[in-house]
Amino acid sequence: MPPGKMVAIDFNSDDTLEEACNYRESHVFPDLVGKGAISGNVVLKDADARQDSVEKHLRDPEVVYITGVAHGASDSFPGNSDDLPVFATTTNGYDPKVIKGRIVHLLSCNTGDLLGRALADPRGGGASAFFGYNDMFTWPTNVDKKYVDIFFNCDAQIDIALAAGKTAGEAYALAIQTFNKEHDMLVAEGTETSLYIASMLAKNRDMLCGPGVDNVYGKALARLVPPG
Repeated sequence: MPPGKMVAIDFNSDDTLEEACNYRESHVFPDLVGKGAISGNVVLKDADARQDSVEKHLRDPEVVYITGVAHGASDSFPGNSDDLPVFATTTNGYDPKVIKGRIVHLLSCNTGDLLGRALADPRGGGASAFFGYNDMFTWPTNVDKKYVDIFFNCDAQIDIALAAGKTAGEAYALAIQTFNKEHDMLVAEGTETSLYIASMLAKNRDMLCGPGVDNVYGKALARLVPPG
């Protein structure tokens, strides 16, 4: 099976989101394309990330992977926009045809609650797997950048594993392992700052949703396979 394409939907409309988007652009996307399961990528930002524009790109049958960054809500991505959300649980919230059989990963608060379940539901979006967070994904401010990068790196293990041909279950396990490893290193560092950051990291780890085993977020054996 030939490799497929990735569509990234990144809203960098404020300083917080810009930090996450810049990390992905510099440290994640370059390592995904051409590494097995992904042959090319389209990155849609802000004005280009409207529902109609996103769906246009997702109608390409070669797309296997949908990923994105935004302020989310339990039922929509993004969750704080005056425009139509790209994905939402409401009527006409998305076209299931552009979701079915694909893997979705959103670095976005709360979307693992209702939206992720809807996207992965065979009677809804029909995504083969969904990854996201069921509460507020946060990272520290006013600290050395190396600490901030830890948070994005843990989440990026999902992208990296899937692009390398790993299953959704393996990608979930790798992300959890990385969260645990970084948490333990921060605790071992033993400073007031590192211990505080370790507690934040643990909360994000515990909010991560995905099919470590078959569940409401899809199939653990799902891989990036072109639909059809």
